Amino acid sequence: MNSLGESVDKFTLNTKYSDIVGEPYHVYDFNDVWTFLKERSSFDFLIAMVAFSISENAFNQISTNLLNDIILFQLKQHSINYYELNQDRVFIAMSFSEEMKSARQSICKAVELADYKAVLIDVKEHNNFIVPEIFSEIEKSVLVIADLTEQRAGVYFEAGFALGKEIPVILSCRKDDFGNNHFDVSQINTIVWENEEDLQKRLLNRIKSSL
Repeated sequence: MNSLGESVDKFTLNTKYSDIVGEPYHVYDFNDVWTFLKERSSFDFLIAMVAFSISENAFNQISTNLLNDIILFQLKQHSINYYELNQDRVFIAMSFSEEMKSARQSICKAVELADYKAVLIDVKEHNNFIVPEIFSEIEKSVLVIADLTEQRAGVYFEAGFALGKEIPVILSCRKDDFGNNHFDVSQINTIVWENEEDLQKRLLNRIKSSL
């Protein structure tokens, strides 16, 4: 109850005896505590249940499975997508020019259809310098998609960082710009796409086969 700033004086204190040494010990009535917890606000209830489940006095009164169910229920009550919170992430490195907007949508759609969460650094809210934030997001990702169209140096940089961290990288490039790829990546199997529909379909297949 300390987690909620509440006094335990309102709960019935029962005296029991140890089966091992026969010495008395005191415990608070479980039903009193449980009734109190159920009357809390959703947020306080969640905090209390976590604290209660790891308390030395809780023993096995509440199981891990029950706690998980409670947390899921509270998240749903607050319209929080539990799956999204725990969803594996795919970092997308690409040109953010207006011309690439449709390709960007196709890449994100392919990631979502593969049941992963697309991460684009230009839409993330943060107060940090951009490069450390990019590094952080890449390190938290299971895959990086680097579209080389328009030959942005930053895209090559981010793909190289991911490879250095042993994170799989999928390269893609629009067909009319593929000949401009840097020599260092010219031998890597790259998705060469002609239109956004082609990009989405082929990228989806590659993601599934890569992960």
